[in-house]
Amino acid sequence: MYKNPSDVNLICFPYAGGSKYSYLSFESIAPKGVNVIPIELPGRGERLLEPLLFDVNSMVDDLFVQLQDLIHKPYVIFGHSMGALLGFLVVKKITENSLSLPLHLIVSGLEGPSVKDERKKNRASLPADEFIEELKILGGISNEIFEDISFLSFFEPILRADFKAIEQHKYSKGNALDIPICVLFGSEEEFSLTEALFWQEESNFEVEVIQFSGDHFFIFEHKKQIMDIIKKRLAKGQ
Repeated sequence: MYKNPSDVNLICFPYAGGSKYSYLSFESIAPKGVNVIPIELPGRGERLLEPLLFDVNSMVDDLFVQLQDLIHKPYVIFGHSMGALLGFLVVKKITENSLSLPLHLIVSGLEGPSVKDERKKNRASLPADEFIEELKILGGISNEIFEDISFLSFFEPILRADFKAIEQHKYSKGNALDIPICVLFGSEEEFSLTEALFWQEESNFEVEVIQFSGDHFFIFEHKKQIMDIIKKRLAKGQ
C-alpha cells in the first residue's frame, strides 16, 4: 500500500487526435507532488514529423518503450477514450514483462474493452462531410474550428489514423489485472452504465464507476474533480 501521495507520476495517454498538449490544463491544477506526464504518439505534437501509426499494438509498443524511465517511482496511468484502451493494454504489457505495476488505472470515456461497439465501425473511412459530422457528435471541438479548413486538413489524417487503429483492434481476453481500476464517463456518452461496468472483468479489485455530467469530452469540464479523485485514491493507498 502506498501511503505518501507525494512524488507520483501521473502518466496520461492521448485520446484520438490528441497530443501531449491536450493535458496542459491538467498539469496546471495537479496537486503538489503529482507529476502530470502526458505521453506523445508519433505523427502529432512534438513527434509531428514521425509517421502515424495505424494499429493499436504498434501504439502500445511505442508507449511501453517511453514508460521505461517513468515507472521507477510510484505512478498512476490515466487515459481518455482511445487513451483508456491504450492505458489498459500497456498495463497488460507491463504485467507480462514483470515490471512495476501502477498504483491505479483510471480509464475515462470508454466502455469495458470486451464490449463490442458497432457504433465505432467504419468512422475512419467515412467521406469528409460525414466524418466531420461524427466529430461534431463526439464533441470537444468548437464550431469555429470546424469552419477552419486548414485546421481540419491538418488534423483529419491524425484522427482517421487513430479511428482506424481503434476499429481494427480485436479484444483478447486475458488474466484480470492486479490493480484497482476507476472508470469515469459522461452522462451523454454513446455507451451506458451497464457497458461501463464491463470493466469489472479486467480487474481483481472491485471497479469503481463514476459518472459526470457532459458529453464525451466531459473531462475538461470536470478536470478539478478528476484531480481530486486521483488525490483521494493516492491518500488512501488505493
